[in-house]
Amino acid sequence: MFKDWPILDRGDGPPVSQYAARAAIAANRQGKYLEVYEGLMAERALTIESVDQVLVAAGVDLARAKADISSPETNRHIADIHTTALLFKLTGTPTFIINGKMTAGISPEEVAQAIDAAE
Repeated sequence: MFKDWPILDRGDGPPVSQYAARAAIAANRQGKYLEVYEGLMAERALTIESVDQVLVAAGVDLARAKADISSPETNRHIADIHTTALLFKLTGTPTFIINGKMTAGISPEEVAQAIDAAE
């Protein structure tokens, strides 16, 4: 399960992290989450414009996505993610929780070991 937790905005520029997380949520509503996620991760320097370009390249209806990005439902979704992060005392991303335990590392090998240990 992926949760898009926008934590990178520092108040010194446009809220690109927030916009990107909302765009991913909007893309999910159109069945294009993974395509958009991969596109966002491949971008070297995200801007509002580059996020929109990723959406379009993934086949997302941009007008519909823009409506979803600012919808009350997306606002609640983002608020729920923030609440969950606080409850788990998360300090950054990515964080992997496997069988109820947070992993200490994020390398593929460490995550695979945690999955093996949980089985």
